[in-house]
Amino acid sequence: MLDPAIAAAIVSASGGILEKVLELSGRSEPNTQAKKAIAKTYEKLAQEVTTNSLRVLIVLRQAGSNQAPNQVLGVARTMAKRQEPDGEAFEGDIRYRLKFLCLLGLVQPVGGSEYAITHFGTAFVSRARDDNARYSKAFVA
Repeated sequence: MLDPAIAAAIVSASGGILEKVLELSGRSEPNTQAKKAIAKTYEKLAQEVTTNSLRVLIVLRQAGSNQAPNQVLGVARTMAKRQEPDGEAFEGDIRYRLKFLCLLGLVQPVGGSEYAITHFGTAFVSRARDDNARYSKAFVA
């Protein structure tokens, strides 16, 4: 369940422009509102987003369009095996992870069974790229 403090931080950080922050991003850069919201909420969100969840965001960002859970899973699983060969196996059912990312506002369901990254999610990925303490393994080529 999403911590109410995180939800409140996201809403207040968006400065009343929540709709712009949660628009789908595709491959575009995050909008200014999303960057400002992430600057204010990153630390709280980072406590909830695991490295594997970040990998899901990266896959959605790279795809730039709507993706079915199995499409995301295949790429994220391959990425995790390459980046952490001795790490835990990526789960077989990714739907709960996608739904959790939706609760955080980083992803949105599209067309019933597909998902896409929001500007807020894109801004989170951009900020996480510089967070070597938490996410360095997610950005290994």
